[in-house]
Amino acid sequence: MIYLGFNVYNEGLTLYEAISKAKETFRDTEHQIIVLDGAYVDYPYKNNNPKSIDDTLAIAYELADTVIEREEPWEGEIEKRNEFFTFLKDGDYLLEIDGDEVMEGYFTGEFDFRPVFTDKPILTVTYPDYASTWLQRDDYNPAQPYKIFRWFKYQAGMKFAGSHNSLFVNDIFINKGVWDNKFPTMCGVVALHKTKTSPSRNQEKSVYCQRLKEKERNFVAENCK
Repeated sequence: MIYLGFNVYNEGLTLYEAISKAKETFRDTEHQIIVLDGAYVDYPYKNNNPKSIDDTLAIAYELADTVIEREEPWEGEIEKRNEFFTFLKDGDYLLEIDGDEVMEGYFTGEFDFRPVFTDKPILTVTYPDYASTWLQRDDYNPAQPYKIFRWFKYQAGMKFAGSHNSLFVNDIFINKGVWDNKFPTMCGVVALHKTKTSPSRNQEKSVYCQRLKEKERNFVAENCK
């Protein structure tokens, strides 16, 4: 089973498109859509309400198979991303997507092993069990994608720790030493990061990203060189 996990908070401007396009991309592959709503402790959420206050939840309940909303903020991005793993069993796949990331293309259900060139943004899967997603931003040169861990083949003991992009299996850190010049790829699939939303939303995310960077600085400096 492939699970498409959407990490959201006040994503009403983009979430309908994001989920709809993801369904279209995986239309011939069995999948379920999970939406985790809510702000983090360090995120500047409003009115002491960590839930989305726009139409994010209405969209999620309309389009997703499972929606989780909470009365308290998530302790952090690590806790929230690890929540996705609680839905999976060994061998399941998880594609973790933010609510402002829109998939384009078609997933055939097969992976192809070939060189990855940065002038051809594609969704990639690193061998054997985890992956990087090539995103292109809608306010950047689309020929210059950036890479983040987003695609996972689950196995027991898998979790994020230390930083929100640092993946462990049974306390073994697996991020380092895995990159070479070739990856199994899902060619023709790309995720577009819809960075042009509202000015207030962008400001909130900027504040949060700076706080996150400071919180994870020591772990990243020691382990992610």
